[in-house]
Amino acid sequence: MRSLVEKYKDIIPYLFFGVCTTLVNVVVYWLMAHLFGTGVMVSTIVAWIAAVLFAYVTNRKWVFHSEANTRETIVKEIISFFWLQACHRFCRLGMYVSVCDSSSFQ
Repeated sequence: MRSLVEKYKDIIPYLFFGVCTTLVNVVVYWLMAHLFGTGVMVSTIVAWIAAVLFAYVTNRKWVFHSEANTRETIVKEIISFFWLQACHRFCRLGMYVSVCDSSSFQ
């Protein structure tokens, strides 16, 4: 068992915090939509921002072990992380649109 943990020591925290990030997204969305009564778009945007911020903080410390310690390098890291997450989001959106357009979901 110990050898498996050692073998996958970089993947385990990545998967764990990925699941936690998804939970943050779902919980924040639910709170915004149901508890605060905001619309779908606002709830989705706030949940996404909260989830990406959570992912940045946890991945920075426990997954990638970032050593950025100046304001400039941390801001650069945050901007890069959010930019890549936004690109990923738009790629997924494009895939959803192309699948829905080419299927019977119309």
